[in-house]
Amino acid sequence: MNKHIVIAIVLASVIPASGADTQTVKKVEAAAPPVAVLYDTGAALPDAGKGPLQIEDGKWTKIENGKTPKSFKGDAVLFNGSVAAVIRKDGAGVELFAGSGEGLNHRARLAPLAGEGTAAFEGAAASANDGTVVAVDVNQKGGDKAGVVFSLSAGTPLLKATAKGKPEGLRVSAPCRFGILPDFFTDDLMIDARDIQAARVEIPSEHFFLQMLADGASILTVVWDKNERDINLNVAGDGDKRLLSGTDVYFGKDGNIWAGCMEKKGIWFSKDLAKGEEEKGMALDWQVPFPAKWKGDFTCTNRTISSASFNQWIKTDAKTGKSTVALPQFKRKPGEAGYEGPFVVYPARRDETTPLDQILLDDIMMRSLGSGPCSYILDVSGRTSSGKGIFTCSYDWTVPRMTLGGKEEAGFWKDDRVFLRKMHKDVLVFMNHIQDRIGMYAGFRKDMLAYLDEQAKKNADLGAFIGKLKAQVSKLPDKRPSGDQAVKPLLQEVEKCIYLDTPEQVVKSKNSTRPVPNIAEGQDDHLAACRRMVKLLRAMAVMEMMHDPAAGKSPAAGEIVKTVRAKSQEILRNPAHHEGSEAGAW
Repeated sequence: MNKHIVIAIVLASVIPASGADTQTVKKVEAAAPPVAVLYDTGAALPDAGKGPLQIEDGKWTKIENGKTPKSFKGDAVLFNGSVAAVIRKDGAGVELFAGSGEGLNHRARLAPLAGEGTAAFEGAAASANDGTVVAVDVNQKGGDKAGVVFSLSAGTPLLKATAKGKPEGLRVSAPCRFGILPDFFTDDLMIDARDIQAARVEIPSEHFFLQMLADGASILTVVWDKNERDINLNVAGDGDKRLLSGTDVYFGKDGNIWAGCMEKKGIWFSKDLAKGEEEKGMALDWQVPFPAKWKGDFTCTNRTISSASFNQWIKTDAKTGKSTVALPQFKRKPGEAGYEGPFVVYPARRDETTPLDQILLDDIMMRSLGSGPCSYILDVSGRTSSGKGIFTCSYDWTVPRMTLGGKEEAGFWKDDRVFLRKMHKDVLVFMNHIQDRIGMYAGFRKDMLAYLDEQAKKNADLGAFIGKLKAQVSKLPDKRPSGDQAVKPLLQEVEKCIYLDTPEQVVKSKNSTRPVPNIAEGQDDHLAACRRMVKLLRAMAVMEMMHDPAAGKSPAAGEIVKTVRAKSQEILRNPAHHEGSEAGAW
């Protein structure tokens, strides 16, 4: 393009036309780059643990870039525009605030762990302050030189805590009813504080924990990179006021812990479904705040959690842009677990239309752990389905139809013998592949029952808990099926038409093709049922432990749950085609 034309276009975009109102013309400026700032409040903030927090540029001392004071007169405040951390001068902990710079809301307090309680911090000293990263080191009182480095990076909505020495971990206190252990492989684990009988319970966990805060306006996300020890949940209160009072997260060797919030009015929604209410269908009193991949976690009557895509029930008005949500009328088969109790909706991932400035879980994952660890945690390779041969539906759409439409004339089958034999070979390969997968589930059943029997002998007090797990495992098949043996003679009957394509033989072949898809599809359904059973086992291991008084306090039960979940995930990896349409959904 001619450079004079380019200049003319630019000028036309910023110079008003003759007679135009010059007040409507705004100066175009590049957005200011994100920065991280360190303040000294001069005196301890009286309400640092409550909020909202106002950044007082005129009253607080802004620490000049490059300077790293070894002490603070008041509280130390780390701020990057969307997140603020107040490191209390009295050592009570670190207060986390999130939101806009005009009004930062208190979301959590972070304090160092000391056994089953917490300790205090002392000796806050700045260790980084260059505009891109601000960091303050603190020591743990009585922690034998253990400490934590708290840091904020420009443009990253996460407070990072890095182990210094050998601190045990942090208690993240953000009272709420619901917590979610997101599972990117199968169903989530949704924790309802009202269901936990013990004051403290260890929960098998894998790098992430979400806490639903502020009546639907905030989701606190805690991330850790060393998964050497499961988190502990502290619970307080009675009845409807029972809440998750604190989450104990552990550093591990040279570990990091991150805490940040997903913020937006309506970013999560919950409702308690009464018995039978799922059958009626209902509109929800919830306005979807932005487009995303929304996930719903439903409590089932068997005390497990069923995760579903909520997008299928969201309808957006093309004119107004507003979205409405209505649950369908759920129909259940006899004996099938239904939905009863609380369900929670939240944004699981962003989609192509999610606003770029809206922070979601996948953003937090990438900005904390990075792409490599995230791929490992998400088990990307394990969610890739596998297939061999051809699907039985492809066979059903071709070979049986060769007997229709006047194809009985002599020589037809002989001319297509190469295609016919390939179809027969490939459909048997596919059937054997499905049978092998079912055989793997049978092997899982054998090994898991042996493991649970061994644990039952070692832990007599966990008999009821282990018994429920064994009952679920026993529902799996005990051997590999052999449907291909029933199909082989049928295919041989069809192949006779290659050399004997008389009308009589064509009729026999036609009748022989009909049972093939039915036999094969029965195997497909059987395999899908195996997957559902193991998914349920993986979830119920945790839920049954929480509801069992003996198991909830037993370290041995925690190890059993961890083993069951790990072995379950292993068998669920690389599903066969048709094994489960939900595989890899998240």
